[in-house]
Amino acid sequence: SGVTIFLSTHGLPVAEELCDRIGILDQGKLIAQGTLHELRVRASEFPDLMHSDDTLESVFLSLTGTEDRRA
Repeated sequence: SGVTIFLSTHGLPVAEELCDRIGILDQGKLIAQGTLHELRVRASEFPDLMHSDDTLESVFLSLTGTEDRRA
């Protein structure tokens, strides 16, 4: 309680398991932050609707548009 630890990782399963709040960076800019639930809700505003069991990786790909860049 009252302690903040910053964890920077590309290992999204690690962040999903350990972090209470998550910030997502895209091209050096903070584009989203919140709990995993809040990020899932935000990602659901995009065409491919998310579900409550979506992984942080799928949320990340949706929010950053990475899926679109790979196509």
